Amino acid sequence: SVSDGKLLIVVPKNRDRYIYPTLKALHSLAKLYRNRFKVKIVAVTGSSGKTTTKDMIFSILSAFAPAFKTQENLNNEIGVPKTLLNIKEKHKFGVIEVGMQNKNEITPLSKIISPEIAIITNIGEAHLKQLKTKLNIAKAKSEIFDGLKQKGTAILNADDRYFKFLKNKAEKKAKILTIGINNKADLTAKNIIDSGKDLKFQVKIGNKNEQFYLPLPGKHNVYNALFAIATAKSLNIPIRFAKKGLSNFKPSKNRMNIKIVNGIRLINDSYNANPSSMSAALKMLSLQKGRRIAIIGDMLELGNKSIFYHKEISKLLNKLKIDFLIAVGKHAKYYASFLDKSKFKHFLDNKKASEFAVKLLKKRDAVLIKASRGIKSEEIFLKIIDKLKISHYHK
Repeated sequence: SVSDGKLLIVVPKNRDRYIYPTLKALHSLAKLYRNRFKVKIVAVTGSSGKTTTKDMIFSILSAFAPAFKTQENLNNEIGVPKTLLNIKEKHKFGVIEVGMQNKNEITPLSKIISPEIAIITNIGEAHLKQLKTKLNIAKAKSEIFDGLKQKGTAILNADDRYFKFLKNKAEKKAKILTIGINNKADLTAKNIIDSGKDLKFQVKIGNKNEQFYLPLPGKHNVYNALFAIATAKSLNIPIRFAKKGLSNFKPSKNRMNIKIVNGIRLINDSYNANPSSMSAALKMLSLQKGRRIAIIGDMLELGNKSIFYHKEISKLLNKLKIDFLIAVGKHAKYYASFLDKSKFKHFLDNKKASEFAVKLLKKRDAVLIKASRGIKSEEIFLKIIDKLKISHYHK
């Protein structure tokens, strides 16, 4: 029973007939259990950057007081209630990642979370196959505001194309706190230094320019850090804990994990990809020293815009002057549309791609590995490690 901290859920054999009432019961139990605690929860959604933002927020919260977070990517209609059922008496804060595939999926999750703060990282191309337009994606993501507590806070990206739309949705129910780099915002990052290995930047908080350090490359990660800093500000957490949490940050598995193996810098960002996150990762790769090699696979769930977006990435690859491209997947061949064909190799499977990569790689190379989840490009990363016979490598 919920009262003694134990819960038994029985799932019928006839899943199709009973899955909805079973899921509804799980949601009801999770909401009942969550409401037993005064814990302040932050809910994070968006097209990309959800997990990294969630992890950065947790790094800050847990530096200040006991906190819990979504493990891995348990961010759907089953993962969110399961996460809530892990709340303990000791927890003062929590941060929950909220994903979706279609409209009307986030609203019920937001209502059982009952967050103090709701964050939308950005509106991108993920789920275009199901939702058809970015505006529809923005509408679906804005459902995160539906469960916000009274006098709750919405933290929004002032640089996002759909900022005004999201602000209009949120301000009916919440206080608005904004972050950004280019446009006017409550918290703006300035003097950004991206070394290709880590980040340094300033944020004006009150009357003082605060200096932050993040052991992670890529300008896109400044946005994720800004959301985390804004969360700390909203919760009245002293700035020193925000600095500590970010400086000690470690990303989740398969998300910008950097390993130097026999002098080769492997950047494993294989968990997922869409046009926005792929662009950000390639820009990060372009800042690396040595020969820059991209091993990238299909970006899925783009519907009839798939070829268009793969060609757009090809334009970016040409502009960034990536030294060599290994493309994996059916639509990945379109990454070569605007490239010198002598600097491109296309494969339909991970095994052949990894075998070619091992022959190509040499000391001082920087290698990005990234694709949509369905491509399982982490296999390439692991196969490269295995074939290089690095016995001392640890995941």
